[in-house]
Amino acid sequence: MRTVFVISLLVALAFAEVGDPCSTGKGSGVCISTSDCSSLGGKSTAGYCHNTPTNIQCCTNIVCNNDDGLCMSKGSCSGTPVDGKCPGGSEITCCTDIKCDGNKGTCKKTSACTGSVKTGVCPGPSGFACCESGNPPTPGGGQAIVDYAQQEVNKGWPYSWGGGNKNGATYGSIEPESPNCDDRKVKGFDCSGLTLYALYQGVGVSVGHGATMQWNAAPKYPYEQRQPGDLIFYGPEGSIHHVTIYAGNDQMLEAEGHYSNCKGIPLHKTAVRTKNLKSMVGRFW
Repeated sequence: MRTVFVISLLVALAFAEVGDPCSTGKGSGVCISTSDCSSLGGKSTAGYCHNTPTNIQCCTNIVCNNDDGLCMSKGSCSGTPVDGKCPGGSEITCCTDIKCDGNKGTCKKTSACTGSVKTGVCPGPSGFACCESGNPPTPGGGQAIVDYAQQEVNKGWPYSWGGGNKNGATYGSIEPESPNCDDRKVKGFDCSGLTLYALYQGVGVSVGHGATMQWNAAPKYPYEQRQPGDLIFYGPEGSIHHVTIYAGNDQMLEAEGHYSNCKGIPLHKTAVRTKNLKSMVGRFW
């Protein structure tokens, strides 16, 4: 009987791992301590984290990604998932671009909204509401994409992992791969943050944050047919790890990465590199 008891105890402890996704019926969240939840501005609810200590509860309503997202399980995210900005394991993401009011707006913190606000139609805390900013920018073709990206290059923004959204530069997050540079206090763009910004501002197209996501979504044309405003992709066989904007004359605009000391390389215009260059470009205009 003692052996059965020990096995049962080990099974119970297996469910006690902090970081598991949870749902209270009023929202999706993550199992963390009540103190951590409070420090993140979330709401703790007991009874939804199996066999955990009493101070580990389901934490919902955590606002993330510069106030335009909510931390939740990936399976519950109806918007664009942005990893690395929430507590918990790989199943927890910052869900951004949550559509609301018949797709007229997106959910975000009211303090971050520059348009009209409609309450009662978004998940999250009371200060998280539907922001309707009006119509997207007027489409301007491939050159408009180049022009908007060039404006950010001229500002000298540094590379910031996870940085950048459709409205401009943002603070980044901790790079998940070595050397794990911490960009939470660095405002700027990463490679796909720059491209999603330029695409939205230039032609009103919304794409996800991530080079692979943008590759999968892009209408593709042979590289030999490239035109200004096309996205250029890089990666070894079977993968995508980098994206830039073709600027014409075999030049491209990019957020390249970090120096060896983790300082972000400034956005720049440079000659198109050929190593690991994909044979197709993406054209969203």
